Amino acid sequence: MPSTYTDGSYITTKGNALIGKLLASGGELTFTKATVGDGSVPSGQTPESMTDLGHYVMDGMIASISNPGAGEASVVVQVSSIGVEEGFNVKELGLYATDPDEGEILYSYLSLQEHPEWIRPDGDPVNKLASFTLVVVVSSVALVSAVINPDAFAKASDLANYALIGHAHQIGDIVGLQDILNTHSAEIDLLNDLVSGDMPGGTTFDANFYNLSNVSIIDGVWNQSSRRIEAGSE
Repeated sequence: MPSTYTDGSYITTKGNALIGKLLASGGELTFTKATVGDGSVPSGQTPESMTDLGHYVMDGMIASISNPGAGEASVVVQVSSIGVEEGFNVKELGLYATDPDEGEILYSYLSLQEHPEWIRPDGDPVNKLASFTLVVVVSSVALVSAVINPDAFAKASDLANYALIGHAHQIGDIVGLQDILNTHSAEIDLLNDLVSGDMPGGTTFDANFYNLSNVSIIDGVWNQSSRRIEAGSE
């Protein structure tokens, strides 16, 4: 009979080896995919020795990744009932990462034997979306990322965060523009005075186009009755 282990996330032997490689090379830890199954740890093995799920059922969706504390990464994995032909209990979850030597390896194994999650079959009156948060050890690896599944459902906080990341250059441009405006404030004030005619200590020019006072005609003749300048005779 398979042994039952306490529910929780276990970093695998291959996952620990990957951390050692990345610390030595300064490389990036990238989580590539997640899978779920209804199996368990086979007899004679431990969660740490797992290289795959006990019994794979379907892929999950990596929805987000964050850094809750030093040496840890929090990865949210979603499982949807859409496309599920037969309902099943999620009893295990695998998180995979890229190893520079071996390719894709099982980095962390999540045991849910004590608290399995039921996934409804597609076609039930109500669809099911289960969300699992894995807090995994990443040690002192400098860069940690994940391949976010485009079909995953984003929370409002995720969308706000992605918007700030996606438009960071525009926010920076606005701050830079304000610095430029502050630097050239004197020139801008002078330009405003020139346009408005309100020059300190200067004179204001008035022109009356009803009787053409204060206006000198260089070419043409002022027609007082028609209130227009006409071409002069040569």
